[in-house]
Amino acid sequence: VRKQTRDIATVLKYSAGLGDFYFFTEDDMQLCDHALLAIQYMLNKAERYKPNFMSIRASYGMNGIIIRDSDVAGFSDYLLQHQERRPPDHLVVEWFAGEKPQSAAVKAGRAHMAFRYNILHHLGVVSTLREQKSKSFPKCYEELGEPTLFEVEAFDFAKCTNDDVWPCDVGAEVKTMGMVWGNMCKAGQICLNRKNPNWKP
Repeated sequence: VRKQTRDIATVLKYSAGLGDFYFFTEDDMQLCDHALLAIQYMLNKAERYKPNFMSIRASYGMNGIIIRDSDVAGFSDYLLQHQERRPPDHLVVEWFAGEKPQSAAVKAGRAHMAFRYNILHHLGVVSTLREQKSKSFPKCYEELGEPTLFEVEAFDFAKCTNDDVWPCDVGAEVKTMGMVWGNMCKAGQICLNRKNPNWKP
């Protein structure tokens, strides 16, 4: 696990400055159909809801996490500094949720956000980070919550019942901009795909 943490940190280091955002995914994950459209949608919506947000969670494990390019180099250093203490998929949550004084200082009050649906499909039954087989992984566009994710990073269905980005505590003038992803999927049937043909929003 420590070697993988160092590998992730190295990729981050060399990726800094190449774009506006960095998207985490492992080699045993595949984008769900129309996931790029979903990413564009959630980024636009997150910018309206919480300008200068720190991260967006749209899958599980070390996957489907979007951070700003300005944070890439710093997170690379954070992984290397704390690699012996926790695995990388735990460290990333600790970092963007500001759970430690060091990461809280970097977070500086910025929102960490979550998308309601999973946008990555896992290939196989064994995680890259852990050798044991998993009974199941979330399918494409299934809702993401506990216990798949930690409480601090999971979409809050009670507070955002009729929304697809959390936190959603914004004024009505912001919420009226754009249709929620589930409605778009339903209207255009764009999320009814071969990986999860029975999914319905």
